[in-house]
Amino acid sequence: MKIAVTDYIEENLDWEAQELARAGHTFAAFQLKFRPEEEVAAAVADADALVVNMVKVTDSLLARLPRCRLIVRHGIGYDNVDVAACTRRGILFVYQPDYCIDDVAEHAIALLFACARKIVASRRTLEASSRAGQWDFSGLFPLYRMKGKTLGVIGAGRIGATVILYLKGFRFRILACDPYLSERRKQDLGVPFVNHETIFRESDFITLHTPSMPKRATWSTPEPWH
Repeated sequence: MKIAVTDYIEENLDWEAQELARAGHTFAAFQLKFRPEEEVAAAVADADALVVNMVKVTDSLLARLPRCRLIVRHGIGYDNVDVAACTRRGILFVYQPDYCIDDVAEHAIALLFACARKIVASRRTLEASSRAGQWDFSGLFPLYRMKGKTLGVIGAGRIGATVILYLKGFRFRILACDPYLSERRKQDLGVPFVNHETIFRESDFITLHTPSMPKRATWSTPEPWH
């Protein structure tokens, strides 16, 4: 097989090239993000399998890839891949649903704390006070203690659920909203699940962990989701 990588964020793919060569496969790596579709097609037209990061895999691109039988999306989201077109053309599509779950959850929490405690503004105030030779932190207030505040989590899939589990020990009141989660999974997370109106009305902080989806009529109803 020939495996081609359309684009990647790693420093290099030397290990991948070595392992695939050892298995008897041909390997090629490109940086084609934001390049015209014609250029992408010309580079990978003879590939049996594609590994994609951000390149858009459209039906028209697939039509130019007669040998392709497998597409791997390197990451969780796959809105840049026309999965229906892959299915119609008999191309297997897979993605990486556990990619960087803890990393994204930790970063979301870091941003939450940075905003709540005004870390960036505090640093700027500190630098300004140092230059002026006089301490003046009046512009930072009010600052509110986070203990006992309500955190709304919209989207309690792998990343949102990890945020919930991490923050349970910080004495937040946590509310969650997810119309796609099973009742068993909701029970496992051990926090109240409410509709999004309640999240917006009662939360002091909101963290959002959802893909881009068409608007659902059920999102405007206060009834529980099933």
